[in-house]
Amino acid sequence: MPGSFARAGERFSGSLSLWVLSGDGSWGFWVSPERQEEGGPGCFAVPPRRHPGLWCGKAEASCRGKGGNGVRTDASLAACQQQRAYWCRMMDPCRTWGAMALLCLLVLGGHPGPCRVSIYPEEPTVEFGTSLLLNCTSSCRNYSRLSWEVSITKMGMQGPGWVSLSIPNVTSWSLELQCFGVFGEQRDIANTTLHAYRFSPPKIYLEGDMVAGKEARVTCNVSTQVSPLEPPNLHLMLWGGGLPPSTHRGPSVGLSFTAQPEQHNREVTCEAVLRLGRRTVNASAVVTLWVWAAPHDVEVWAPRTVFTTGDNLTVMCRAEGNPLPQLRWEMPTNTSWKLWDGGTTITIPAAQRVHNGTYRCLAENRYGAGAAGIDLVFQGSSRSPLIPVVVILAVVTVLAGVAVSWWLYHTQSWKPMPS
Repeated sequence: MPGSFARAGERFSGSLSLWVLSGDGSWGFWVSPERQEEGGPGCFAVPPRRHPGLWCGKAEASCRGKGGNGVRTDASLAACQQQRAYWCRMMDPCRTWGAMALLCLLVLGGHPGPCRVSIYPEEPTVEFGTSLLLNCTSSCRNYSRLSWEVSITKMGMQGPGWVSLSIPNVTSWSLELQCFGVFGEQRDIANTTLHAYRFSPPKIYLEGDMVAGKEARVTCNVSTQVSPLEPPNLHLMLWGGGLPPSTHRGPSVGLSFTAQPEQHNREVTCEAVLRLGRRTVNASAVVTLWVWAAPHDVEVWAPRTVFTTGDNLTVMCRAEGNPLPQLRWEMPTNTSWKLWDGGTTITIPAAQRVHNGTYRCLAENRYGAGAAGIDLVFQGSSRSPLIPVVVILAVVTVLAGVAVSWWLYHTQSWKPMPS
């Protein structure tokens, strides 16, 4: 089929359309998927006086430049006349109504089926005491009435093919809603039920002080309310913090466990899921575990464990715990030592034999105590104090022997001179 004079897909008065006139020019019709002023997609009969200039067998100026109501006619005059002749044949009174019916079925926007109304959202769910806006739409625009049937005061707006319903304050847990459209002798009805709910964020409770090595418990509670006729479909999940996940259906979930030092400052999450028909509402809460712990992993070490007189000694201690443990020392002697770094390090300059023995570190907090120790061994001086004496005596002895030998030599070789 050759394209129409105003081709489908061209802009015509702001819409995508196909414009056809009867052979005698007594009437015409649109095929327009975007047509609004006629009430929606479909085929619409319009009197030719609304769109002059596209009359078959009439003014040939219609085939030049700009056609009626702004239709662009870029085709040549011969092509335009050919198209016009085709449509004039097609719009013969004997064929006019059949052609229009065929086009209404084939062109986008036709409505071969019955007209329907629908409600959006299909399953309205809203928090109790808040507002809600619903829309009812019609698949056809040739309705005589489109309206809501509800048990509350109707508030809203209306436009081509739609009517809204505004509820500024939802105060019913369950409300039946009905929208209907009247299409000649046909009447179509759409029904839905509004569901309201209350849903507070979860709250996590840590029962008492958590102390490492002792039993502890975490509990999560949620407050929710729906229609009295339906119990809430509520699921809770508790996980994190090194705990095994725990799931429960209902408003509360708890988990007992033995607290461990490594769980300190770990996060535990509680997630609540409320199912309302095909819709779900989620909320979650997070809490940080605070685990108290007695001193543990106490460690004492030294760069050297064997020393001699005059060596510099260093002994260090480290301990874990919550709160941080206080450290104190037990040592072989209370002389010639100093504490550094808050009591974690002992230094002994010029160690002596009295510093030989066990160095013990005691770590304490209000939840307990821990200890560790190390032995430092005195090995004696690297040189004997008698050596200098022996050397001196040896030197004195040698010098004495030399002196005596020299004296004897000179004594024996001395003689008196003759008179």
